[in-house]
Amino acid sequence: MSAKQYDSTTAAYDGKYEHGYGLNYPDGHIIRINEHVLKYELGLTGGKILDFGCGIGQHVEYFAKNGYVPYGCDVSESAIKQCKARIPKHSENFYVNESVPNLKDYFNEEFDVIFSNQVLYYLTDNDINNLVLQFYNMLKPGGIFFATMIAPENYMFKHIEPTEGELSKVVLKGRVNDTTYVNFKTKEEMLKMFDIFKKIQVGWYSQIIREQEGQTDHFIFIGKKEWLFLITF
Repeated sequence: MSAKQYDSTTAAYDGKYEHGYGLNYPDGHIIRINEHVLKYELGLTGGKILDFGCGIGQHVEYFAKNGYVPYGCDVSESAIKQCKARIPKHSENFYVNESVPNLKDYFNEEFDVIFSNQVLYYLTDNDINNLVLQFYNMLKPGGIFFATMIAPENYMFKHIEPTEGELSKVVLKGRVNDTTYVNFKTKEEMLKMFDIFKKIQVGWYSQIIREQEGQTDHFIFIGKKEWLFLITF
């Protein structure tokens, strides 16, 4: 069932990207993670960085301007086309991928940072676990992983319709008209999912722009690869 669910979500976002979806500047929490944690707390100011689900490239463009060599992938062909045009110097570093790819088919590098912003929660637990192990193996020793997961307090939780499997069918109408399948997680569930990494920081963000829509709660996990041996799956 998840393959059809993934296809539905991919189609929804591909259509959005075709019509101008995506910010032209990085999210505030991405800037803060770089400034408050990567730079200030960890002293990290450059290296190779991989954005899983990079969209049109606004975040990797930001990191490219701040000392990093950017890499990325996304399920949306339209998004990757825009990303390549946005960062032409590194256009060969961006790929269209399957929902749950073997990332070694695309990237032979070891990364200093791997992140996934507002993406992993469109996947099942098993597929997230698969990718987390891949991220772990592709990071250098001491490398940093960070990701966001959507919380049950997010307004989308109120728009769940009956569905099969562990992904919740979310049907939005009005300002946003689409159907996606979402994997909501509590803070404790997220920590367990990412416990292969040593926790550096855990945070969250939320805002309300239109009162009738509600809050946009997401958790943030930032962790570090400490063990040196390869984990297989």
